[in-house]
Amino acid sequence: TTGSSFLFKDKENALIIMPENAEALADAISLLQKSPDLCEKLGQAAYNTISELLKEENIVEERINIYNEVIRD
Repeated sequence: TTGSSFLFKDKENALIIMPENAEALADAISLLQKSPDLCEKLGQAAYNTISELLKEENIVEERINIYNEVIRD
C-alpha cells in the first residue's frame, strides 16, 4: 500500500498478499516454490512494468511538466 505498489496487479506481475495474512503469504511462497514458470512469468512482467513506467526520461518529463504548470498558475 506504499511506494509504487499501485503498479502491480495480482497474478499479472505480482502475487498480492493482504497485510497480516501469514497463511496467504505461506501459500504464495509455496506456490512459487512449486512453479518456476510462474516465477519467471511474474518476474518478467514485473520487470517490464517497472522498465516502462519508471523510465528516467518519463519521470523527468513528468516533473518538468508539473513544475511548468505550477509556475504558470
